[in-house]
Amino acid sequence: SVHCHNDLGLAVANALEGLRNGAERVDTSFNGLGERAGNAATEEVVMAVHTHSADVGMAVRVDTTKIASTSHLIVKLSGMEVQWTKPVVGKNAFSHGGGIHQDGVLKDARTYEIMTPESIGLVSADRRMHVGKLSGRAALSAQMHELGYELEKEQLDSAFEMTKLLLGKKKVLEEMDMRYIATSVLQKSVV
Repeated sequence: SVHCHNDLGLAVANALEGLRNGAERVDTSFNGLGERAGNAATEEVVMAVHTHSADVGMAVRVDTTKIASTSHLIVKLSGMEVQWTKPVVGKNAFSHGGGIHQDGVLKDARTYEIMTPESIGLVSADRRMHVGKLSGRAALSAQMHELGYELEKEQLDSAFEMTKLLLGKKKVLEEMDMRYIATSVLQKSVV
């Protein structure tokens, strides 16, 4: 049996190493809740074994599609919010802001994601592309498409220039900003 606390952020790594070296059981807690710095997070251990079963030499017999809903229930019952950047269940676990990453994920999500939102009980819409200072045309085009706008190459170039101007004043574009840019670019094309 392995029981690891997360004082140095190594609880999951130590739990996995215990499993690789013959431990038959790992004590975990959802969202890593526990005394001091918490314990090995159930969702992280489960998904690490699930995605690397050959390396660990075992498979999980857990319905991983219940992970997100269980995590949300624990938050509701405990009153302990999950960090946005928390592995597996954090709000940003399937968020992409850099242009190269966004383009890669749009082409094949496996490029930068070891698991899918669906594998933990979310939907593909939970994968977010934030249009920010590091975003490229691919993410902008995808966001416009999601909002129902199909832009030609020249229109996309104009929209990208407007995006850069707006991002001089704010960190990330919101839906309202995107709609403003799209309608502005489309109106210019008609005139």
